[in-house]
Parts: sequence; C-alpha cells; structure tokens
Amino acid sequence: MERRRMPVLAVAAVLGCAALAGAVVAQALRPAPVNPAYVAYWDTVMADRWRVVTEDGHGLGAVPAPQDPSGLRLRARIDHAFAPPPSYDLRSFPAKVSLVRDQGPCGSCWAFATYGSLESCRRPIDVIDGSEQNLKNTHGFDLTHCAGGHSYMSTAYLARWSGPVHEPMDPYSPANPISPPGLPANRHVQQVYWLPLRLNALDNDTIKNAVMHWGGVYMSYHHDNTYYNPATAAYHHPRAHSVNHAVTIVGWDDAYPAANFLPPQPPSAGAFICRNSWGPGWGIGGYFYISYYDTRLGYDLLTVFNDAQPTTTWDTRYEYDPLGWVTSIGVGADTLWGANVFAKSTPYQRLEAVSFYVPAPNATVTAYVYENPPAGNPTGGTLAATKTGNLTFTGYYTLTLSTPVYLLPADTSFAVVTKVTTPGYTWPQVVERVQAGYSSAAAATPGQSYFSADGANWTDLVSWDPSANCSLKAFGNDLTPSLAWVGSPGYTADGVDPDTGDPNATNFTFKVKFTDPAGPPPAIARCFVQRKDCGGTWVSCRSIPLTKEFGDIRTGAIYSGQTQLTNQVMKYRFYFKSAAQIDAYGTPTGYVQGPLVNGNPSLCWTGATGFTSDGVDPDSGPTGTNFQFQVQYTDSAGDAPTTHQLVIRRNG
Repeated sequence: MERRRMPVLAVAAVLGCAALAGAVVAQALRPAPVNPAYVAYWDTVMADRWRVVTEDGHGLGAVPAPQDPSGLRLRARIDHAFAPPPSYDLRSFPAKVSLVRDQGPCGSCWAFATYGSLESCRRPIDVIDGSEQNLKNTHGFDLTHCAGGHSYMSTAYLARWSGPVHEPMDPYSPANPISPPGLPANRHVQQVYWLPLRLNALDNDTIKNAVMHWGGVYMSYHHDNTYYNPATAAYHHPRAHSVNHAVTIVGWDDAYPAANFLPPQPPSAGAFICRNSWGPGWGIGGYFYISYYDTRLGYDLLTVFNDAQPTTTWDTRYEYDPLGWVTSIGVGADTLWGANVFAKSTPYQRLEAVSFYVPAPNATVTAYVYENPPAGNPTGGTLAATKTGNLTFTGYYTLTLSTPVYLLPADTSFAVVTKVTTPGYTWPQVVERVQAGYSSAAAATPGQSYFSADGANWTDLVSWDPSANCSLKAFGNDLTPSLAWVGSPGYTADGVDPDTGDPNATNFTFKVKFTDPAGPPPAIARCFVQRKDCGGTWVSCRSIPLTKEFGDIRTGAIYSGQTQLTNQVMKYRFYFKSAAQIDAYGTPTGYVQGPLVNGNPSLCWTGATGFTSDGVDPDSGPTGTNFQFQVQYTDSAGDAPTTHQLVIRRNG
C-alpha cells in the first residue's frame, strides 16, 4: 500500500516577521485559518479511508477546500430577493439544463457540477459545452485527475482563461489523465459567486433565488448509498460530517413528501432537485431529490458560475495567481490594501478591467491603476484610473474601469491596487501561496505583490511568504499592430514565393499576415526590396504596394503583392503602419534574405579604396611597379566561377 504523507498545514502561523508600517506597525500580517474540514480530510486520507467511488462503482470526488469558510457564514445583504414559489424546476424551461453525463469511476464530480452550473446559467441564449476532461486534467493543483476537487479549483482554472474548452476538443475519458496542450477557451469567465451557507434546514431562499435568477447552483454534500432510496430517487443523510460529492441544484419542491426518504426520515417535507453526473440511467433520468434536512446540504459550498464573456472582449490578461484563491490575509482589521505590479507586455495597450476575489459578502472594493510606479511603491506612479464596487456575495469579480488606461511605449509598467473592506471579516485580501498537498505550484518573486494597512506604506508580500502573490488580475486589448509569416505552403518561414526564379521574368509574390486589434485597414502596407550595388552598398530596388487578400484584420488578415527582380543579391522587409499611425512590429519588419534569381553572373567594381571606379591600383607607376587588379564577382546561385582570368591589352 502506498504510504501517504500529510502535508504541513499553515493554520494561523505567520510565516515571516515583516511588520506593517503606518498606524498598525506592530501588527503582523497573518493568514485566515485553514478549514477544519480540510484538516479532517487529510486525517482520512492518512488513514486510507478516503474514497472517490461508491460501493456500486459511481464516482464521487468533492474534497473539502482549505479556504476558511467563516466568511461564507456571514449573511449577504440582498436588495432584490423574491419570495420563491413552493416549487420550481429548471427542466420545465426549454434548453435551460444540459444533458446529464456520466463521470464514471473517477473523482471528477466537481468538474461536472461546475459545468452543470455554468452551462445552465448561460442557457438558452449562450449554449456552452465545457470539457470536464480538460478541467480535471489541467486544473494545476496537486490533486491528480481523478482524486477530486472543488469549486475554488474550477474557478482558478476558469479565471486564468484555461477553460471552458469545447467538449469535442477534449472529450471525457475517466481513466485518461492527459489532455492535448494549448487548447483554447471558448469563453472567458469573469465572475463567480459563493452563496452564504445555510443557517438551518429551512434557510433556502438565497439558493432558490439564485436558481430562479441565474440557473443551476454547484452544491456539495455527503453521499452514502445507505441513505438513498432508489424507488423514489430520494436522499437524506441525517448525520453526515463531511462532503464527498458535488452536484447541481436545478429546482425544489417544498411539498416533496418526507415519506419518500428512507428511515430515519426527515422531520418534514421539502427537497431540492439535483442534477447528478452518474448518467441518465441513474435516479430519475439522472436527477434526484435531496431533503432540506440533509446534514451537509448547503453547509460546505454553494457556487454559481453565472458569467461567461466572448473571448474577443479582451485579448490580454496579466496575473501572478494561476491557482487563484488559496487563502486570505489580514492584520486584524476588516480593511487591507493589496497591489500587483506588472511589466507591460507589448508597446501599445488599452487596460479596461481588473479582477479580484472577495472572501466575505457585503464587501466594498476600490480598484486603482497607476502607471510607471517606482520600485517598492505601487501607488507612487501616475494615477490613471479608479473604480469602486459594492459586492453582495463572496466571489470572484471583474470591475470594468470607468476610463480605459492607455499604455504607450514610454510606459514600462503599471500597478493594480485594491482597497478591500469586508465588514465582520478580518482577512480581506485573497492571495495565492504554497499550501502543501494542494497548491505546490504557486510561485512568486520580489517586486510583484505588495500589501499595506494604509495604502501609503507598502511591504513586499514575499517578505511574509516567498511563494505568495495577491490574486489580482488586469485585462485589456493589445493595440499594437503586428506582422507574422503567413505559414501557408511557400510561406512557412518567409514571406516570398517562389524561392527561385529568372531575372525580369518570374513574378515573385510577397505575402504577410497583418493584425491590428483596433480593426481598421492599415495606412501603409508595403514591401521594400533592396539590392547590393557594385560597391557592396544596399540600395533601394523595389517598393511593392500590398493589398488585402482575405481575413479579419483584428485576428490576422493576409496582404500580398507581386514584382519581378534582377539577379543581384536581394533582401526585403515588410512595413505596415496602422490607421492610428503606429508601426507594426514582428519578425517580418526586419530585412531577410531575398529569393534566388537564376540570372547570369555579373562583375562590378569593388568600391574599395583605390578601386572606387575602376579595377586597378595604383593608376600609374614606373616600370617595375606592382599593379593590383580587383573585381567583384556575383552569382546569385552562389556558385564559384569555373574560369577566371585577367586580360590586358596594350595600345588599345
């Protein structure tokens, strides 16, 4: 039997001794407590009692998360809640729920519950078919592909734009741990809510409102076949202490009979309707009822994946936290500042939004963007934008800036700064860090993330934990036009075809891909060809106008032009200037060797000192003078001459 080692859990210890400046200089930064259920989960793993498959072969897989759950127990101030009807079922609305699937004997229920929520919330207007295979295989955390997970993991995967990947691109296979690399996401998820946990068996209105307003809700509970009634597809566990399975809530029935559950039966009627991931042959078409009085229902995680943007909204993402929310930090107050400093990735960009997590409901977050901050001081640069959000739920949020921030060539870096206030919760800033056995891939370097008690005096986060980064991201669009090789036959690694031809006879086609995220046609689109003269100097030979063949300029359009060439040594480059008068960048903008023109070899003066306009030096001398004769021989084919001689004639 494999020997397991329990990871070291940082429950509340301060890993560094950095003191905060300002009014609370004596107080040290500290992390939120680790979820006790996560500690108990590792005790179960150590004792080899953790199971991801039921006795009859169905996969489970909901793992307790290490994140502190106390923020989820706070009540959210919901301004527009409705009194829910006594019953409701998303299945009664056309195409509001996706088909029931089968996870097989693999602990991947959390992936199916994630997409059960996302797909339902986006339907019927936006039909998504997310690949659970890609999520379970490439989530990036320490757990293996069938060892389980939870909604914090799926949120990190979606927030970094790793998914959703279209299901046919990576179809589900329980035993296969490998997914093709580099598969693109077909949506960008920019918002996820964690609903407040239930206070008691009848505290269900928040869940019901979420189902009515958005769609399916991710929910984890403890499944034990002992408490499942297959005759009525009804489940009620009277004394569960942990979770092991995740499903999607799609409705409820307040009058669902208590008699439908196995003894010991719940004290009263009422049940949620859930979409399972054990195939349509299980339950009632893959669905079942779980009693309001189940002892784990709604006491672990209730997550709503209700947002998915087109991938064309933003093409640029800055982040240091691919694993997202691992813990949150504070100094004993409900307000803390955090900052990430990013180096700009391309010459021209437009920043339009920032994202972050809030670990408790009713939060107020003010986001700032500073240009060119000095080292060690994120707020020391030029303030370029600010935006405040009042946020109802614990969650992952994106704030669109009121005014976009334009980053020009003179701007080398920018800082995203957030002031987060979470009333009643004293660990306001969410960070990624190494949590043994969970997030070992987390990494940080000095100068990336900072924290502050007052927004003026900053401390590098790595002085507290060398693996920690603030979970802050920035989004925008690259405004820099670019050129690239076309990559089609004849143009795989250059921009001309054919590669050989005859002088003043062959039509050489020059072709390049031009991309400008702004979209309008370029102001200048040309190919410049140079030849080497007899003095060895490169001189202009051709200026070829290029016209668009096909394609969308925003994602890459093909431009081409034709010309004939002589047999001199050639080189060429492409030059594009966008409609905004910005020069395109990329490999094709530099000169590269031209095509081989199969013409006659040629001779010319070398142009060297003494040989500028003839082939002999000196020009005169007495008898016995050694005269040097020099000439430049060119054969574009690169062949050495088979015969070479100097002929001197006397008296003409």
